[in-house]
Amino acid sequence: MCAKILHEEGIRFAGIINKMGRLEAGGFGKGITPHEDNERQKMMFMQFVLMCNMRKECDETSGQLDYIMTKREKSKILCMPMEERVLLLSAESFVDMEKFAGKLEKIHSFSKNGNDDKHMDNKTSSGLSKNEKVQERCML
Repeated sequence: MCAKILHEEGIRFAGIINKMGRLEAGGFGKGITPHEDNERQKMMFMQFVLMCNMRKECDETSGQLDYIMTKREKSKILCMPMEERVLLLSAESFVDMEKFAGKLEKIHSFSKNGNDDKHMDNKTSSGLSKNEKVQERCML
């Protein structure tokens, strides 16, 4: 999945971040220079995971969190919860991230349709473990 996302125009980064804020799969597109150094990236990964997890407290009253979008001068960031992981995307400022988020939700039916890891046994229907499945989604 992340490899496909990275081929979209303007996408800088696509990755799966675990609940500890560590990058499990994915990365920057070819030729992309990160805006932040490695230490700052790690801190930002943890921040986005925390933001998604903290907003789960409102699920009962406000409904399930679809995504969090951040717009900055140089880029836009989209965080989409995937059970205990977060899909994190960074794009150039011209990308319509709201449209892109809708496309992702529709195409991949993340956690809304019961197709996420919550409903998978340790091995998926393809015979891969959950971790292998996550890595398969984000193969670069």
